[in-house]
Amino acid sequence: MTQGVRSPSQAGKRGPGLLLLPGWDEEEERTCLQLAELAGLGFVCTCAPWPERNGASTRCHTTTCADDLGAALRAFDELSGSEPVDPARIAVVGASCGGYLGALVTAVRDVRWLVLRAPALFNDWEAPKDSVDRQGVAAYRRLLLRPEDNRAIAASARFRGDVLVVESEFDDTVPHAVIANYLAAFGNARTLTHRVLSGADHELSQDDWQQANAMLIQSWLTDQALRSLDA
Repeated sequence: MTQGVRSPSQAGKRGPGLLLLPGWDEEEERTCLQLAELAGLGFVCTCAPWPERNGASTRCHTTTCADDLGAALRAFDELSGSEPVDPARIAVVGASCGGYLGALVTAVRDVRWLVLRAPALFNDWEAPKDSVDRQGVAAYRRLLLRPEDNRAIAASARFRGDVLVVESEFDDTVPHAVIANYLAAFGNARTLTHRVLSGADHELSQDDWQQANAMLIQSWLTDQALRSLDA
């Protein structure tokens, strides 16, 4: 777990926690850098230890969304139970598959802030990634989905915290229809913010897209954390 830095005025007080849920194929180095940056904002941060994290291709052969949700929940519980963390102020930040899992976490844990960056949707809960029908998933992600049609959409419809949804303008993996389904579902959220990364692809393959995404999320989280101190 990476412990964040607090200002002197907050010394002795519990700070906000943050659980980072990377995508299936997200680079470990980038994840570590994100944690360090967010910790510098005053968050106590941790990253979900995905099963077989050091071998993404092997992990895809054996691990299901259900397995990864279990890992995410264990990481959340460890974070919320740690001494420096205020359990009423925990953020979940998920990218791609991690965004899908982040929405699911909100259904069974007390999440204050939710950030979804290009969140995925899946129609097969139990299948390992490599056995999923990719064409079928691509078609599924272009459907109009109701809460009763998908676990993550159902969880989003029940969420009452603050939400930031970040979309890549030219995303061939998570098309706008997926984003539209999530946005429509968050009708009970306290606040909902939607931002589009201009020109970006799903992987954020250019440094300037990665930087724009990081700055956007950091700014939003900082603002939310400061607002919570005044509440």
